[in-house]
Amino acid sequence: MKLFIRNFAIAAALVVIATIAYAGISEINTQFQDQSGPFSNAAVFAIGSSANGNYMLCLAFNSPSPPVTGTLEWTDENGNIQTWSDTSGCTAIRGLAGSTVYVSTAGSSGSYSLAVIGFGLWPGQPQKQGGISEVSTGSISAGPYLFLVQPCSGTSTLTIPGFGAFQAEDTTAIFLPALASSGTLSFSTTCLYPPSVTGISFGTPKIGAGPLTDYERNLIDWTDATYPNYERVFSSSQFVNVLIATNIAEVPNNGSVAEDLSVWTVEDKAMASYGCNLVAQPSGAPSACVILAPGSVSVVDYFTLNITALWGTSPTYNAEVAAIQY
Repeated sequence: MKLFIRNFAIAAALVVIATIAYAGISEINTQFQDQSGPFSNAAVFAIGSSANGNYMLCLAFNSPSPPVTGTLEWTDENGNIQTWSDTSGCTAIRGLAGSTVYVSTAGSSGSYSLAVIGFGLWPGQPQKQGGISEVSTGSISAGPYLFLVQPCSGTSTLTIPGFGAFQAEDTTAIFLPALASSGTLSFSTTCLYPPSVTGISFGTPKIGAGPLTDYERNLIDWTDATYPNYERVFSSSQFVNVLIATNIAEVPNNGSVAEDLSVWTVEDKAMASYGCNLVAQPSGAPSACVILAPGSVSVVDYFTLNITALWGTSPTYNAEVAAIQY
């Protein structure tokens, strides 16, 4: 993951505009085992009728090169159908209350299995992490995982039973959803200081506490760009590991708002963007990303800005940023 340095001055005092909140995390784990070819419009889960939902969702296959590509389909908060496709990856979505999230596959005939895994992010709600656990290396059971290896100065190799070996060099992280077989998860590295290795295991979803903590800052039905004031999502007095899931969308109009995700790194004391600069289209089409922030990150900030005039009144938009500590 490359580091893009931006020359923004840090405000002496951050203006608090929205509430930083711990959120209840609900597990998503819907599996489609032993498929022999493409399928269409299979329901993954239904969003509750009381409120629009904020999710981080991943496609996990049982092979790094499945015969098909998976596509998620959902109805956004503006009532429009949206899609996202990949063979292995994660995205953030905001879904309309009372709608259903679907998955389909396209490609050639061939044997494969697929799991749609991830998290529902609900400020102030109870935890539904009872089926989530973490592993590092050693024996693991068969099932869907999200494997996360922090970058380091050297070469690292993660070997997943029944799936394969994956290598990262220098500042590249391993960020991989996968369906694994039971066996031994192994890791080797040439780095002087071995990086953090975490496999988030998705079991049967159920109510209960779990290993993850979600910090959120949401701007719902917002009509002002926050730049030059930074929104603080997460801060820690020590180095920790975080996933960052963010999305932004406008109410359809002729204006535009852009969102920039900025991370304060302790080593070089510079603002850095980790490949997550998002644009909210005037059409209302959402923009989203999910990234693995380096383990050295101790603060997550972001801001929104207008394309033409950096700050001031903007078209109505929704922006949600979650920092998931693991």
